[in-house]
Amino acid sequence: MRLIIPDINTNINDTYLGIGYYVIDVLNAKSFTIDECYNRVNDYYNKSNNGIYLAFETFIISVIFLYTLNILEINEKGEVILK
Repeated sequence: MRLIIPDINTNINDTYLGIGYYVIDVLNAKSFTIDECYNRVNDYYNKSNNGIYLAFETFIISVIFLYTLNILEINEKGEVILK
């Protein structure tokens, strides 16, 4: 079960907040469509976590979490961008 923030027994990489870090780091370069962003975040997450892949649903919840915090937005082209 993923958590928004970690507790004492959970690694930060396994939380929506931790995955949000990967999303923000990828979006610092430029804006991407949701699919492009997921592919880049998944590759980054995979390399950082010994071959573990990120589920698309988990990625989307992390994006929604960041959107709710007003950290990113989706432009008229459908691209995810940092505010």
